[in-house]
Amino acid sequence: MTDAFASPGGVQLVNRNIARALDSHPALEIEFFSLMDTGPDSRYVAASAFRGFGGGRSCFVAAVTEAFLTRGYAALLITHRNLFPAAIFWKTAVRRPYLLFAHGIEIWDRQRPWYRMALRQAQRVLTNSHFTRDRMCLANSVPAERTEVVPLCLDEIGMPDCAISPDESGALTLLTLGRSNSQEGYKGQDTVIRAMPQILKSYPQARYVLAGGGDDQPRLRDLAQQLGVGSQVEFLGQVSDAERNELFRHAAIFLMPSRGEGFGVVYLEAMNYHLPCIAGNGDGGREAVRDGVNGFAVDPASPQAVAGAVERLLADAALRWKMGEAGFQMRQTEFSFARFSTSLYKAVEQAAAGGNFVHT
Repeated sequence: MTDAFASPGGVQLVNRNIARALDSHPALEIEFFSLMDTGPDSRYVAASAFRGFGGGRSCFVAAVTEAFLTRGYAALLITHRNLFPAAIFWKTAVRRPYLLFAHGIEIWDRQRPWYRMALRQAQRVLTNSHFTRDRMCLANSVPAERTEVVPLCLDEIGMPDCAISPDESGALTLLTLGRSNSQEGYKGQDTVIRAMPQILKSYPQARYVLAGGGDDQPRLRDLAQQLGVGSQVEFLGQVSDAERNELFRHAAIFLMPSRGEGFGVVYLEAMNYHLPCIAGNGDGGREAVRDGVNGFAVDPASPQAVAGAVERLLADAALRWKMGEAGFQMRQTEFSFARFSTSLYKAVEQAAAGGNFVHT
């Protein structure tokens, strides 16, 4: 893996859950190699099973190569696209199966030859959503029957299980949590800012809070000022886990009308706090945010569509409660750690045994 503990992010959250799920399974003996981590958090994985290299690429490559050649592994799982070419060496050197975990937008398009070869030769490619799987398969000629959708879940150690409704003191607070990166630019913060003038006409006390770092914040600040909504848009930058949890607790609506989300674990975080969500309708976010059930999936390029969804929710407290409860129940059942662990172990077991694929 690239990292699970060294930095925040959705891939890191998934890696922590992978480590926890596989290391705790009684039928598996696991060894983890992490490029960027220095060591593990013992709540997730035993230190004896984890080797971190603190960003030392040559040491990482040497250790993984030595392990490939000398240990009797049944299978290899690679959890990030940037490491996929290592699978070709693995299979050539030891002729044993491997699995890949594909996360999102970086895998949707046609990959370079080594990456495409790794995808095609994998015993199984795991994806975080049906949307990501379908885009990846179409662009790279990967047989769908060699894939498995693993429903994601929260980091239940890092985020509490919120069985109570959120604090209604934030009844007019709109929240987005996510990087504002100028190189990506797909999270939809700019669309929400463009929607604010229409929202404020009906709800002049509404405010939009953006949490998360990123180099695109100066442009977004300028946009808010140009539209005359600068005083109602608050930029918090990177926040701690405790601060993040408080933001969810005091918000009324979570919205991230993204154009490039592979799935969006952050929607599950919001659902954990009984928040109705607004997502884009053209990416993997719609698998977590079901239009009309636990929120709305809208055109991510349309400020009018975003404003309409916000106004509908702010106007109807009962609807907000109903959708928030629906999302919370989905988070506990469809997107639980237990289901994630079961799906992951099943895929690993079948790949290691050279078993037949079960298309889901």
